[in-house]
Amino acid sequence: MEIEHLHDLQIFELGSNRLRVMVNMESLTKLEELWLGRNRIKVVNLCGLRCIKKISLQSNQLTSMKGFEDCVALEELYLSHNGISKMEGLSALVNLRVLDVSNNKLTSVDDIQSLTKLEDLWLNDNQIEILEAITEAKMDANVTANCVHSGIVRTRLTRDRDGLITDFVFFLTSKLLKSVPQAAATTCCLATSPRLRNVCGKYFSDCNEARTSNPDRAILKLRDCGLLLSCWSLQLPLPMFIKPLTNF
Repeated sequence: MEIEHLHDLQIFELGSNRLRVMVNMESLTKLEELWLGRNRIKVVNLCGLRCIKKISLQSNQLTSMKGFEDCVALEELYLSHNGISKMEGLSALVNLRVLDVSNNKLTSVDDIQSLTKLEDLWLNDNQIEILEAITEAKMDANVTANCVHSGIVRTRLTRDRDGLITDFVFFLTSKLLKSVPQAAATTCCLATSPRLRNVCGKYFSDCNEARTSNPDRAILKLRDCGLLLSCWSLQLPLPMFIKPLTNF
């Protein structure tokens, strides 16, 4: 396919083909979006596309994140479902807002210290075990990561099993159960409370820092937790937090 003459091309979609290499792209100087998901690409070769803002290389055969260094305008990068084992080559991508590296082979989080505009970081389905690397990297960006336990919540999920036995069980445990607003209070507190603005790597319950019988699992273990870090922005930067974890 000849693309050298497409000088004004801004969006390029070639997903679900059988592409193995990225070539002849140096003339696409105005390209802003490149969608190459579901191909067979092994190596990134973007030929210095400095204006590109969105790149998707999901479901390819990448093993490295090298090759994006010259894409200084990049805002969204989607690399899920590859074989990437290390986060690297990100330091120059200072405009990056979304980074999806889920479903890879990562064991740690690296090279994100300069990504101060990052809003969404997808890391689920990797082999990451330690949270400390994330918390240290994000402290300079006024972003924090903590662990939340919402408690035992009574909902209407058992409505099909209503009866004397169910009502009796809930009556006996009523002192321990929380309403939905009560369960959400800790998460909301972490997201909005000025006193927790720089608190990082802690375990919270009932809107307060708490102790757990297994702190290593509650704070440091991320495997199979489906980690999603999202920076909420209203008028001022708010803390970043992890969605509630269970089974402590």
